[in-house]
Amino acid sequence: MPQQNYLDELTPGFTPLLAIKEASRCLLCHDAPCSQACPAQTDPGKFIRSIYFRNFKGAAETIRENNALG
Repeated sequence: MPQQNYLDELTPGFTPLLAIKEASRCLLCHDAPCSQACPAQTDPGKFIRSIYFRNFKGAAETIRENNALG
């Protein structure tokens, strides 16, 4: 049996530029429905705004605030 590498199954994440491009699609709602509906109890609006303004550390902190796996 040939040796398998579990890393072959991983999907690469976004580059910083692509993450900013995706974040720019957000409408930046004041009362964001995504924040109310988030099953992980995080603040997606705050996360997306952080990425949009190139604050990647702040985006990571937003995820870690309420998500132990973040």
